[in-house]
Amino acid sequence: MSRAKIIEARGLARVYPAGDTKLMALRGISFAVEAGEFVSIMGPSGSGKSTILNLLGCLDRPTDGALEICGTDTRELDDVALSRIRNRLLGFVFQSFNLLTTSSLLANVTLPLVYARTGTGERTRRGLAVLRAVGLEARAGALPTQLSGGQCQRVAIARSLINRPRLLLADEPTGNLDSKTGTEIMRLLRAIHAFGVTIVMVTHDDKLAGFTERILRIRDGELVSDERIAPAELPPGEIALADIYPPGSLEAA
Repeated sequence: MSRAKIIEARGLARVYPAGDTKLMALRGISFAVEAGEFVSIMGPSGSGKSTILNLLGCLDRPTDGALEICGTDTRELDDVALSRIRNRLLGFVFQSFNLLTTSSLLANVTLPLVYARTGTGERTRRGLAVLRAVGLEARAGALPTQLSGGQCQRVAIARSLINRPRLLLADEPTGNLDSKTGTEIMRLLRAIHAFGVTIVMVTHDDKLAGFTERILRIRDGELVSDERIAPAELPPGEIALADIYPPGSLEAA
């Protein structure tokens, strides 16, 4: 029995102007991701994998083709509606963490709730819950500059979960970390996936891709392979997501 589709891309193309010519970043890519999958996107620099992630995150629009996120056709949505999808359905984890260095960890993780106009008390409650989930509640008042790289990425992951996303998009989430710390972050992502969150991750690292269950390979803007794999063994990570996600929230339309 098939699961609901979180992503359905049909003939996605993205063309950028480049002087007197045009750069074909994507050339009609089609694929779908079902609820609960952990998918990695791989390809050489310039292949189009980051362009795909930007489209999936509603940070950019395709030149041609159709993209549905959680059953919503994004083609006709205005910027406000796309922002609403980003805020309510998606979580983002970046290679460079993208934390505000002069703000506390609690302020960093609750920033999406400020944009959602969530009350102060609820912001604090949920902010402490996500920091507790990644083992950093005791450091809620600290600044990112007082943390290690691995701890900063844990804060970034906590922030990505604050709005209880159904889809987590990760762009080279271990790229700025040593191999041991990177493996710890993968353990955390695997635990999030095991809870039921769908994850799409861009990576250049074959070992990290081997911890996922499906690999999409991109070359010159085209999808050249779509392979389901048996994920490599990895000691389970721990994360208390039941304190974050209300019952049934991952199944909601």
